[in-house]
Amino acid sequence: MIGLFCLFLGLLFFPVGPAFAALEADEVLVIANSWAAESVSLAKIYMQKRGVPKENLLKIKVDEKEVCSRKVYNEKIFARRELKSELRAIRCLLLIYGIPLKVASPKLTEAERNQRDLLKKQQAELKKEQELLGEDDPGKKALTEKLEEVKKALKLFNGARALASVDSELALVLAGDYELRGWQANP
Repeated sequence: MIGLFCLFLGLLFFPVGPAFAALEADEVLVIANSWAAESVSLAKIYMQKRGVPKENLLKIKVDEKEVCSRKVYNEKIFARRELKSELRAIRCLLLIYGIPLKVASPKLTEAERNQRDLLKKQQAELKKEQELLGEDDPGKKALTEKLEEVKKALKLFNGARALASVDSELALVLAGDYELRGWQANP
């Protein structure tokens, strides 16, 4: 009984959901793709049902493929003036059907391609050496470790090195320049 009374007092004085955490309709920016069938009409239905103001609809024009290139993302989604100015008062981005899900990795630079090619050549040479050694050869362990290091270095050049989701990238619009490789903390 005392425990129930304490729980009641706790809920009375310390409400579970603070009022400042509530999301208001004007804090939602709805992003739809004008080139995708039904994307804008679906966005308008959502906005009407949720009371989101009409000016909080941002229409972009991109192919409705699942993955867009980094160039398309930068030029057609990220670079929109409305997006950057609107985000100051926005707490929620709602991406409607038709928006690409992923941003592909940028193409390797010539220096990166050269480095990758050198690593592949080194990997092939190490594999040949490894095949020549017997199982009991003392140098085999060191050679295997070196081969693992080369494999690890090659992973930096694979296609997923900077693959990102569009919604994660949009969450960083106001963050300025950031490294495209690997995981980034959401500010």
